[in-house]
Amino acid sequence: MEPFIQHLIDEDDNRQANYRLYRDYYDGQQGVILTRRQREYLHVPVDKSFAANYMHIVVDSLATRLTVTGFEAVGDKKLTKELNRWMRLMRVSSVQNGIHTGAVRDGDSYGFLEWNVAKKRPVLIPHLAYDGRDGVHAYYNAESPEPVMFTKRWTVEAAAGGLPVGARRLNVYYDDHVERYWSNASAGQYGWMPWSGVDAPHMSAYLHGAPLVHFTNRARGFRYGLSELEPGIPMQDALNKAIVDLLASADASGFRIMVAVGFDPTGMAMAPGTWVAVPDQTPDEASVTAIPGEPLRPHIETIDNFVQRIGQVTDTPLSYFQQSGQMASEGTHRQHETRMIAKARSASVELGEQWEELLRLCIRMSNLYEGTRYDEDVEITTIWADFDIRNREEKMLLRAQALKAMGDAGVGIEAAALMVGFTEDEAKRMAEMEYVNLEMMNRQEQETASGSKQVEAQEV
Repeated sequence: MEPFIQHLIDEDDNRQANYRLYRDYYDGQQGVILTRRQREYLHVPVDKSFAANYMHIVVDSLATRLTVTGFEAVGDKKLTKELNRWMRLMRVSSVQNGIHTGAVRDGDSYGFLEWNVAKKRPVLIPHLAYDGRDGVHAYYNAESPEPVMFTKRWTVEAAAGGLPVGARRLNVYYDDHVERYWSNASAGQYGWMPWSGVDAPHMSAYLHGAPLVHFTNRARGFRYGLSELEPGIPMQDALNKAIVDLLASADASGFRIMVAVGFDPTGMAMAPGTWVAVPDQTPDEASVTAIPGEPLRPHIETIDNFVQRIGQVTDTPLSYFQQSGQMASEGTHRQHETRMIAKARSASVELGEQWEELLRLCIRMSNLYEGTRYDEDVEITTIWADFDIRNREEKMLLRAQALKAMGDAGVGIEAAALMVGFTEDEAKRMAEMEYVNLEMMNRQEQETASGSKQVEAQEV
């Protein structure tokens, strides 16, 4: 095998191992070794892992700020409306968190796009990066920033197309065709055989160009992204070790080591509050002493130090870890928030371009399968929710107050919603909800009036 080919294989193997590592650390599976006694008093079964897990905070603190609220086709209101309709049909509001979390945690995640021919709409399926068993992987060459092909591997969970449960599937997406394979091997790259079945009969069968989008975090000009956990994992390991040391020291301090000089203490029962009687026939120098436990404060300070280091190396505000009961001052909190907002805004630039590429795929599919004539090269802008969560809540409150004031002044709900900054679709939904509420109120009033008349007639 050519050395360069072997280098590429090794590079992929290392990347897959890293994906598994990041996911384990995010889930708290961090390989901390405990003694049998520590497992007993911590109530940690042998098959469970112990960790003071801060890695999920590093990921979630960024991923939860990345919320796509809409798209705009610059200079084309009709297409803008269609893009946002597709966004709702693809359930972007719910699936985007998985895509963003995967990209922030692993460095890479993928969105697989299909066109439902029967329902005439796009379908978005999020996928994790390939970890050696299941997932999607993009392959690049040095001459182009675009992937030359994608692969998707998964395990068959329900017998279909003549394949048994547990079989492996592999689709290879080239620019102009798709190749399908299957295997009985539980993992690995070998034993693939051609498969002639159909993945989903109601879905689009072919599109020029692979219907996948590679979402990356901090790629910085490289082909693949960088996990936010990468710099924090060594500090997390050090933190876990420091906590285990603290537990061992606290346990030893609670059960002091006794030293008997000049006599044999065998048979003496030791318990809190008991006396130790020294036999009469012992030498004059006989004594009983205790080795005091080491102070725990240095261990606690070491733990706090490692928590701070996790925040520093991952650029996560220390207030997210809440090391003490004291809350940060408003100025300190605002300073931390400013760094976090800048971090989210930087991530949104990269992810936003990838969302825009996905919407261009939607346009191409619509033109191909539905005969529309949308501009496939139109400039698309991703609209994000405010990265400052506190500002987001304040703006929502101000919008609601302004909307109520305009409604009290006699302005129609749809016009008022547009004036305070809601989108056309949101304004129309509000108007529809108001209409439904008014109809329900009118119906209740009519039923109440009818019931009152019946009661009066019965009394007469």
